[in-house]
Amino acid sequence: MAGSCWGMCIDMKNELDALPENDLARTEKKTTAKPVKPAAAKKAEPIVDRELAMHKDIAQQVKAGKVLLGSKSVIRGVKETTVPTVYAASNCPEGLKQQLTYYAGRFGTTVHYLEADSAALGEICGKPFTALVVGVKK
Repeated sequence: MAGSCWGMCIDMKNELDALPENDLARTEKKTTAKPVKPAAAKKAEPIVDRELAMHKDIAQQVKAGKVLLGSKSVIRGVKETTVPTVYAASNCPEGLKQQLTYYAGRFGTTVHYLEADSAALGEICGKPFTALVVGVKK
């Protein structure tokens, strides 16, 4: 069995050696790879910058004491028009997102959906617990 495999390899080598130079050049496939610039990296930087700016804004507002934590108090603040800006975590339930969107449109509040989850949002606020929704008071 092993002898037949070697015989095939030798036959193929002999066929390649018998080809003229021009034919050999046609059988070899030359590849030239052009460097590809990642287009997504350019678009991702502004998103990261905006996200970091929002994190810094939340941290500043927490230090100033102008923050409401929790969905019930934030929705109440939106209804009373004392909360002009709301930040929601990425793992916010759909029902709560719908409520926030509805009341934000009705009362002129801006809602920002962060890429951070509730644990990270709680950490940004300096709290040892999770926070789904953070509202910034006037």
